This record gives sequence, C-alpha cells and structure tokens, in this order.
Amino acid sequence: MPAAVVLSHADDRLRLAITAPEALPNAVVAGDPCFDRMRASRHLRHTYRAALGATDDTTIVTVSSTWGPGSLLGQHPDLINDLLSELTLDGHILAAIVHPNVWFAHGPLQLRTWLGDALRSGLRLIPPVSGWQQAVLASDIMIGDHGAVTSYAAAHGIPTVLAAFPRAEVATGSAADLLGELAPTLHPSQPLPDQLARAITTHDSVRMRAVTSLATSRPGACLDALRSTFYELLNLTEPDRPAPEFPYAADDLTPTTAPMLACWVACEPDLDYPGAPTVRIRRWPADVTARRQRGHRTTDACLVVHEDHPRRDLNRNADIVVVSPRPGLDTDEHLRRTLRQRPSCSVTVAEVGPGRIRLCHRDGGLSEAIMPNARIAPMPTACLAAAAHTVALSGAAGRGTVTMLIGDRRITFTRKDIGTGTR
Repeated sequence: MPAAVVLSHADDRLRLAITAPEALPNAVVAGDPCFDRMRASRHLRHTYRAALGATDDTTIVTVSSTWGPGSLLGQHPDLINDLLSELTLDGHILAAIVHPNVWFAHGPLQLRTWLGDALRSGLRLIPPVSGWQQAVLASDIMIGDHGAVTSYAAAHGIPTVLAAFPRAEVATGSAADLLGELAPTLHPSQPLPDQLARAITTHDSVRMRAVTSLATSRPGACLDALRSTFYELLNLTEPDRPAPEFPYAADDLTPTTAPMLACWVACEPDLDYPGAPTVRIRRWPADVTARRQRGHRTTDACLVVHEDHPRRDLNRNADIVVVSPRPGLDTDEHLRRTLRQRPSCSVTVAEVGPGRIRLCHRDGGLSEAIMPNARIAPMPTACLAAAAHTVALSGAAGRGTVTMLIGDRRITFTRKDIGTGTR
C-alpha cells in the first residue's frame, strides 16, 4: 500500500473510491505542479515566443498529439503538412508536440524521418522531455486531441480546437471530457486558415474557465502541499517559508528544425504606394504540397530553391536558384554556370555579404540588391531575389529603391545593374 496517493482534483477522490477504495485513507489532493509552474511562467511568454522565432505579429500554431490510433496523428497523419502548405511563412510558425510514447516506440530518427518534409518547411518539433510547457504558453492557438497537453493549453486560456477526440478513451467528468464538449472541432478536409482565424476570434475565455476549474482543485498551492506531504512522510520539520516555484526556463525550449531550402514566393505590385516600385511578398514552403483547390496558387509565385536541396523535382523546376559561394570559384562564374545547367531557371542568386545579394539573369545581366540592417528568416535571400527579379521584369529603372511589404513589415532595399555577364 503506498504511503500517499497524490491527486490533482477533489473529484479524483470519488474515482479512487470506486477503483481502489483501500487507498482512499492515504489520498492527498495536492493539485497539479505542472499547472502551477506554467501559471508562474506566463510572464515569460514573449521570451518563449522569441525562442520559437516569432515576433509580435506572428501567429504561433501548435499541434499536439498523444499516442495511439485515436490520436491526432493517428487520425490525421497529413495535418501538419496541410497546415504548412496553407499558412503563409511570414505570418505563422507551426510547432508540434508529440507524446514521448511516439518518440520512443518508433525512435527519434523515425519520427524525424516521417516529419522530414515538415521540418524542411519550417516546423518546430518540440523535444519529448522538456520545452512543451513553454511552447504551449507561447502559442496563439492549439490544435489537439484528448491528450493532456491539449487540456493544459485550454486550462491556461489558449484558444483550442480538436482535430481528434475518441470519447471512449476519456474519463467521464475530467477536464479533457469537458474540453471535448466546449472546444470547436477542426475539419481537416476543409481549408484550414479560416477555421483557425475563426477559433481565435470567437474564443470564449469565460466559458473555458470551467476546464481550468477541473484541472486542479488547488491552483497555486501544489508545491506547498507536496512539500508538506513529503516532510510528513520523512518525519522532518518543514521549513516555515513557502516552497519555491521555478518558472520553466526559456533555454529548455530548443525545438528540432531543419534548414529551409525551398519556398514559393509571390510578389504582387502594390499600387497603394506611389513612387518607388513596391511589391507585397507572401511565402509558402515548397517541400509540402497543398491539397487540390487548397492553399496558394503556385502559378502566381516563383519557386526559389537552394542548389543543395535534396529533391530533384524542386531543383529541376526552380525559377530562382540560390547558390553558396565556393572557395576558389569566382561567384559570378558560379552563378553563370548554375544558370547554364538549369534551363528552366530564370535567375541565379548568391549572398555576397550581409543583406547584399548578386543576381545573374537569363539574359546575361548581373545586378545587385542591397538591404542593410534587415534579415528575414527563413531563406532571407528568397524574398530579396524574388522582389528584385520581379522589378527587373516589370521594366523599372536599373537602379533605385524598392520596397517590400512582408506581413506588417515594410523593408526597403536598393537595386542596381552592375554589368553583363557571358551566357
């Protein structure tokens, strides 16, 4: 018989009385230490968001999946790729929290392999042991299932939608059970951005407080309750000061990522800004493909691919190829050689300095674009190259200022022709 059975909620005593009545005398309703530490960490939300690469204007979408066939990934294995293909890179970050049972039943390498296209498309994969609490608090919306992480998000006021919810696996009367009744359902077969935007704008924080009330009976008191129990069991005198409550460290949020080596870039002239050429930029990852009649129209965008990308189909169809300067090889010659080797390519580009790129065009012309004190990740060169090439195709002057509008940011760079190369 255990000396103490720690419960998070008073209602759990009723369940314990049914399943193991002999343990009831040793039951301790202490609350939830994870819930309390998350509550004590909310002031670090901005730091957590920065660790994921977000700015104030970024919407962080987090997907949480428990394990088993009824889980989110068990029911909708393509949902992560669908989200990446439909959400613009410049306004969104997608994070994924996957149950440790998935990590270690199949192995970390297998999980990263399954999510390989997603990782090359900007996915932040949260490690299985630490960091998930920080990722939850950084989120603007949670897409989840009946797992505990989803309930923690809802209990802390994060707008939450359910992509899978097998009610037979959920304890009646629990926080997860109530969440299944209150949270909206995500329909993966329908376009996703509008569903997420609607869930954020219609989130009813007052209504969802009922989930919080079922998560713990003793919010903010768990660590004191646990320490009192431990000292009593050890027959020791408990300190007369409150138990310390450490926030979750931002340094423990270290998601698995991969370099983004291909993306679609749409450049649309913006006539609301008279004078210097102005283009509005939108980007999507190219390693994932949107479903039919979903996502952006690739015919209105150019495909920017790094020369080292592992997929031959993307390399063959690239409109713009990004090259890395090679030791001992002249950069201009490298640009020309790459252009000759790729008949479908319109321009090759290399970063030759911070915020400075060199372009080689199909007609043999060379140009530069200089964007001081500005970096845009991922693939900072992609936006600059696509905008400069679009302006060149429009017949604008060879030298001058160009403005890029990327989300809520307005970034200016200087474009100039520097000569003609040999085709």
